[in-house]
Amino acid sequence: MIKLGIALIAKKGYKVRSTAGHHIKILEKLSQLLKDEDIVVLGNKMRQERNANLYDGGFFVGEKDSLEYLEFVKSTLKKTGI
Repeated sequence: MIKLGIALIAKKGYKVRSTAGHHIKILEKLSQLLKDEDIVVLGNKMRQERNANLYDGGFFVGEKDSLEYLEFVKSTLKKTGI
């Protein structure tokens, strides 16, 4: 979702800067551009679970959630037209 957001923001002529909290801002802007509040909600959930896996000693994401996330990312990608 983050890479998708960066790509769409760039397509609109803007550049993302790597600062504290920029991942959240990317999700918020992607949500705004596509007029889809679910992007912020599910995108933040995905981001938090990833961070827990990397930095807090692990967190299991089950198959059901993984498939839900994958379908959500695919549908969001289609909305961007990229």
